[in-house]
Amino acid sequence: MVKFNECENGSEQEYSFTDFDGRVAKVFESACKTAFSAVRDAVLEDCKTLRAAVEDAVLHDERYADNKELLEEVTGHLSAYGQERQMELAETDFARAFSEFMEVFYKDCCFDRDFMKAVRMLGTEGRDRISKTLASRDGYTKLNLGFHKAFLEFEDILRFDDSSVQKILREVDQVDLACALNGASDELKAKIFGNMSRSAGEMLKEDMEAVRPVLKSTVQEKQRKIVDVMENMLFCHELHWPDECVC
Repeated sequence: MVKFNECENGSEQEYSFTDFDGRVAKVFESACKTAFSAVRDAVLEDCKTLRAAVEDAVLHDERYADNKELLEEVTGHLSAYGQERQMELAETDFARAFSEFMEVFYKDCCFDRDFMKAVRMLGTEGRDRISKTLASRDGYTKLNLGFHKAFLEFEDILRFDDSSVQKILREVDQVDLACALNGASDELKAKIFGNMSRSAGEMLKEDMEAVRPVLKSTVQEKQRKIVDVMENMLFCHELHWPDECVC
């Protein structure tokens, strides 16, 4: 998404698309500024024309001549309309909307569904090989992160370091975790319990027994819910892959 840097006068005029690949971000930013510059003067002219028409109508309307409060209310609404300052503020809104559009466009182009299905067939080893190639590129950010998120699965908890696993455990619901672990591998269960205190581990085991039997669809639902938490944390750079799979 777009990042805004506050200027000395308090306005948000400087912005950049820092979450994207650095090379692509420069193109986005340049396109945004060019597009806004192209429409700015025309929009301002129309704003001023409309404001002048409204002011003229007010001057010729007897209701406003006899009602000062109503006149002040109308002129108050018009005071900032069509001004340069208002247009400067509009530039930030334009940049936000543009960045949101490009976020979706970027994702659709890079992570086409059929293409991702083909990549998924390569398995974990293939995914890691592709990840290393992406990580070797200068200026990568969004593409590599998006690639990881596109393939993140519940069992990928095994791929995070202990510090990251502990962060995940603090964010997920205990009952959701108990349900999700009923469909997990022994290796993953050991990873989870190894990053909990003895008392917390005992409580989790009790919860796992309490929720049994559990439907496969429920297990999948709870695992997906935890994956959503992992994705958000990964996006915020709160989680870390091992060294051989840089993110």
